[in-house]
Amino acid sequence: MVNPLTQIDNTFNQNILNRLSGTFQATLDYAKNLSLQGRIGFNTSNTKTREFLPAYNFGTGKIYTRADNLVTLGKINDNDYTFDLFNTYTNTFEENHELTFTAGMTVFKQFGEGLYGSRTGVQANSWDFADLNTATGSGDEQTNSSYSYDLRRLSYFGRLQYAYKDKYLLSAMLRRDSSTKFGPNNRVAYFPSVTAGWVVSEEDFFNSDGFINFLKLRGSYGVMGNDRIPDYIYLSLLNGEATYVLGADQALVNGNALGALPNPDVKWEEAKKFDVGLDMNFLNDKFDLTVDYFINNRDNLLIPNIPVSGIYGTGAPGASSPTINAGSVRNKGFEVALSYSDQINENLSINASYNISTLDNEVTKVNGTDFIEGGGFGVGQPAPSRMQEGKPIGYFYGYKTDGIFQMNWQKH
Repeated sequence: MVNPLTQIDNTFNQNILNRLSGTFQATLDYAKNLSLQGRIGFNTSNTKTREFLPAYNFGTGKIYTRADNLVTLGKINDNDYTFDLFNTYTNTFEENHELTFTAGMTVFKQFGEGLYGSRTGVQANSWDFADLNTATGSGDEQTNSSYSYDLRRLSYFGRLQYAYKDKYLLSAMLRRDSSTKFGPNNRVAYFPSVTAGWVVSEEDFFNSDGFINFLKLRGSYGVMGNDRIPDYIYLSLLNGEATYVLGADQALVNGNALGALPNPDVKWEEAKKFDVGLDMNFLNDKFDLTVDYFINNRDNLLIPNIPVSGIYGTGAPGASSPTINAGSVRNKGFEVALSYSDQINENLSINASYNISTLDNEVTKVNGTDFIEGGGFGVGQPAPSRMQEGKPIGYFYGYKTDGIFQMNWQKH
């Protein structure tokens, strides 16, 4: 053990962040029932980091002991912007038919760069002098690194909304999304959705003076995409570490090697969601009840670092196994929410709510193998969790205990 207070006293770091964010938008009613809307939002930030590790002896054999100090400086610039443009048509026919049609596009871009440098030999072993130009380290005692990235997403969409007498409701939407997270062959995907509702309390046969004041039945089905994975995993990047033996004197030379194994066939993960439910107000609108039954199927699950044979070189520093579309999982259950609200008098009101939900999780498909292991328990021990068809995702797998071994000790 190392004294944590001593560790804190020997910890020096500083992060300075300057950030600017903004949104500009405008709407133009250029013709009867037609309007054009545009919006652009942006974020830009600059971060300066400084870290100093002083030379300090924490004791014999302690891994935190440093024979020499080290200063690391970094400068990072991150940017993103979103541009939305959509055209909306709205009209009412014969007083009872309300129609809204929207078509548009969204552009998202995220880019930036970072630069780092480190050096040993800081003067006086002091935070006050922790800078690269005052440190004396040379050769292997000074390092530098940099990175840059440029990610983009382009979406087109169309949505149709229809209402008849405010009691029959219908909405349908189609999206076309493309993302640079995926390779050229799988970059584009289409995601439809539809929802419908029936406001029963608006029907002529409904008695509005009865126990129920408002009643709506609804259902929906839609597909959504997920591209939240590491960047450029469909390419072979030389961001791993390697040491080579070169020259007549057989010297060790540090170089680059393949990092994460590429997967050129990786594609969008899809969440296919089905939901039916009702909304109800009763007892003079004092009680609100919402009930939902849902089924959420996630297909082509994006799971990183899937184990592969060590022959591929995944054990080297900076290397890792690929991200693949590993299978499918289903979540289903009920959600119920009940709330009560009443104004007793001018000075007293009551609001109370209660909700309950159930969830049944099951893996419905595993690609290419019987199961996928996960987690870590210790050296030489099997992985403690698995993704396996017919089981909950990430369920614990291991030896069952056979009780506690008891011993009776006698004092002599």
